[in-house]
Amino acid sequence: MKKKMILPLLAGLVSSLNPLAQSYAQTRIERPPQYILISFDGGYNPDMWVATREHALASNAKVAHFISGVDFLMGSSSRSIPGAVDHIYKPPRWTSGRRSDIGFGGDKGEVTRRITEMKKSMDAGMEIGGHANAHFNGSAWTADEWRYEFNLFNEYVYNVHKINGISENASGVRVSDWKNALDSHLKSFRAPYLGRGAGLWAAMGSSSWQVDGGRRLSRMVYDASDVAQNPTSWPEKSNQGFWFMRMPVIPVPGLSRGVLAMDYNFYVAHSDNPNSPKDKPAMVGQFEEQMYAAYLNWFERNYYGNRAPLNIGHHFSTWNKGAYWKALKRFMTNVCNQPEVRCITGMEMAEILDKTPSATLNAYRHGEFDRGNTPRLNLVRPTRIADVRNENDTYRWIKDGIADLPRAEGTRFSWKSGDTDLHLLRLKLADLARKGLSRVDLVVKKANQPEQKLPFMIEWNPATDEASLVRWNEPLLKACDEHAHDEQVDTKELVDGFDI
Repeated sequence: MKKKMILPLLAGLVSSLNPLAQSYAQTRIERPPQYILISFDGGYNPDMWVATREHALASNAKVAHFISGVDFLMGSSSRSIPGAVDHIYKPPRWTSGRRSDIGFGGDKGEVTRRITEMKKSMDAGMEIGGHANAHFNGSAWTADEWRYEFNLFNEYVYNVHKINGISENASGVRVSDWKNALDSHLKSFRAPYLGRGAGLWAAMGSSSWQVDGGRRLSRMVYDASDVAQNPTSWPEKSNQGFWFMRMPVIPVPGLSRGVLAMDYNFYVAHSDNPNSPKDKPAMVGQFEEQMYAAYLNWFERNYYGNRAPLNIGHHFSTWNKGAYWKALKRFMTNVCNQPEVRCITGMEMAEILDKTPSATLNAYRHGEFDRGNTPRLNLVRPTRIADVRNENDTYRWIKDGIADLPRAEGTRFSWKSGDTDLHLLRLKLADLARKGLSRVDLVVKKANQPEQKLPFMIEWNPATDEASLVRWNEPLLKACDEHAHDEQVDTKELVDGFDI
């Protein structure tokens, strides 16, 4: 009896996100570490100061905190605070009405504990940067308005003891020690709502800020407000002399679009109403796995690619019952102790970049460095992963899968069944995986039957460069084995390709 003929076509999308012109031959440029930058916006909750510091230290990591100036002013937008001083803040362009989008610092005890915990974090090697004062969108502010905002911020943070009437005994922090510590911080910035613009860049490039009756601050070292569409991009230096440490949009398993590498953006993406996101208690486990998988995929892609630093931004908020904070903790525990990985602050990253010759940095961008003896990673994989497309463009979770590499965009790739054997197919899959492809559609044509399009994940081990295809309840390799022994082979290309 004649065997059924199976004509598979692999159709996918190869990455157009600056695809690496990779050569695995030895080069003269030493391989850089894989840097990971983790930061938190806001600093209101003292318990989160403790939690982030303790977990960073336990993970062999350092993190950055972008703090808000009004958190260092006693007061509240919702309750009466004895001795409140929040009236002293007036934002740019303010005439009347609300003066803060995030409230103020609470009572004296709350502000005092904030001082204590922030100083402990500085002493532990964490970085303190600015997040403006009251979380207004300053994308349209002028350079002078931004300088005004920065000067108020510095005044509130440097002089928090004096402004709020807090004693050194109460905070456990000497005023001189507080100010001396701050002198080596507050040189980085993330704009609220990522509201960046020409006015902000001009203000950040100036050195005309001063606090504490003449104490002068040097110009900013880096900005963390800008966004990158390419998750494999290295930092770039601005015309004003500071570094852009951009957060990228990253692919997320199970979502049809990329998400900024920030917890709030995942929260919005997981919400039924992006304009008013709310927790979904029944889904928090899935949301945690999804973020963890997305971060791990991104990490592996860069680790085995051009080693572009990862830049992750979170908050002290614990949206979706802490799902995103849990995912980040797992990620830090898993990767920050891996070989050739350094979880550092943005200030440390800027110092490294300043010492790196431009030619070397350009080679890094293109992945042109020594890849000999790249260590194998020992990673804890997500317990489940999603990236299987159904015909209605929805996605379903599959168990026992592996973390997919980021979905790719751009040029189509097709494979005709008569061109190759199973071994060569695996080689082609590995090549596609290195370029960022995570999923292909297999079109199977059986004799006298309609074409059937089936989605598969590329399972790739970057350390061994081995790849295969996996489909829930229908492994492709069995079909490939059947095809390898077919007596007849039809080399007709069935379909040009399918979009992911």
